[in-house]
Amino acid sequence: RGELLKVHPNGRINYTGDETTAYGADLHSDIAALVARQKDEAEKMLEEAERAVEDGKPGAQDQLERAEEALERAMDAVLDAEMGDDEDDGDETSACDEQYGDQRRLVDKTVKNPNNFSKVDVKFLDDEEELKERYPYL
Repeated sequence: RGELLKVHPNGRINYTGDETTAYGADLHSDIAALVARQKDEAEKMLEEAERAVEDGKPGAQDQLERAEEALERAMDAVLDAEMGDDEDDGDETSACDEQYGDQRRLVDKTVKNPNNFSKVDVKFLDDEEELKERYPYL
């Protein structure tokens, strides 16, 4: 399987080179969906701000500027997700960093036979003869 990378809070195990979300989705696909939702929300904010400016509401111009900035950030995030851009552009944080940041669960790699979903009883893992006898196709 490879080297253990992390264990999600729901128990899903990730190995080096095959990282997924806790529910098994590819990280890039998950990020693409996230930034698409952010873009949709920013477009909606911009439409509301433009209507507020047309209606002459107080503070509407500031609202419009904030909405335009939010849409620009969202569009940058969409481009980063589509291009697979994992590099930071200075002080900006990527959508992946914002979504997954440092929320990773620490894995104690010193545990010899950690709890897992295997049907093989862990007491047999260190006894190769017993393991081969009980599970010959393993």
